[in-house]
Amino acid sequence: MSQKNMNKMVKDYLKNFKEKLPDWLKEKKGELEDILSELEEHIWDKAEELSDIETPTESSIRLALTHMGTPGSMARGYKRRGTPKVYITEELWPLYTTVLGILSAVIVIIYVIFMIINIFMGSFQLDFVGIILGLTGVFTIVTLIFVGLSMEGYLPEDFKTEEERKREEKELSKAESKGWPISPNTGKPLKPFVHPTGMIVGAIVQMAFGLILIIQPSTDFTHLIEPEFLALLRIFGVFIISEGCLDLIRGVIGNQQVRTHQIIIGIKILLSLMTISLLVILMERPELVPFVPFEKHLISWFFAFVILMVIIGAISETYKATTLEKYRNII
Repeated sequence: MSQKNMNKMVKDYLKNFKEKLPDWLKEKKGELEDILSELEEHIWDKAEELSDIETPTESSIRLALTHMGTPGSMARGYKRRGTPKVYITEELWPLYTTVLGILSAVIVIIYVIFMIINIFMGSFQLDFVGIILGLTGVFTIVTLIFVGLSMEGYLPEDFKTEEERKREEKELSKAESKGWPISPNTGKPLKPFVHPTGMIVGAIVQMAFGLILIIQPSTDFTHLIEPEFLALLRIFGVFIISEGCLDLIRGVIGNQQVRTHQIIIGIKILLSLMTISLLVILMERPELVPFVPFEKHLISWFFAFVILMVIIGAISETYKATTLEKYRNII
């Protein structure tokens, strides 16, 4: 067999092998060329080893390619990246849960918005089936995408640009110089999750404001305010002081005792959700709000918006509590 034909056999094998490789590897031109060159050299060496005349022949080339296995089986080895975890690799799991959480939150927010609109349209009804179907659809689509990415051997760094990689290297160097903890899973620096001084100052201001709402200093206008509204303000004050005390504890603890921080955040979420009942009262009875030169329906819309912000804030705090999990094993 001529050298030209033997070259063609090898090149065809390499071409098929390249086509079977995962996309993440095809995008890394330098690494891909090194792999192809190394494989080609290995094929020729194997063919020479199997040849009866110590130089590659047609039969030894065919035998060498048989020893290599099919291009598909060779390429599958480059898809075995990451640590298996169910059907999604551990490396992709944090990104998977983040995407799933964000999209699920979007579905819930949209549902809440339509629920509030329906309240004012007079056709309020709890459509649990709709929100369950929406969340199920998000879960299914996101899970299938990440299972596919895991099967192809994708890792989080495959989605980053060269600029992002350089920026992460600088952040890692900065973290090492400042003594910040490094995540054993991602190798990324973990910045302090609370700023004690700022949190303590903020907690004191918050507690002072809550105390004012409870004491309600007497003014010339106090007698013009509905007693029921003043009672609601006192209850709001209790909630505000309670959250301020929790923030004060977090500030004193600092960047330690991660589980305690998570428990405190959970309590704060419950307190913020409990205020929704008070906001609903004001939304349904806007006439209680004094000294507001707006139409009553605008006041109701305002409190509906505040309720939505409370819900979004609770979702955000829940996400923060889950992100603290990565600190537990290293702090």
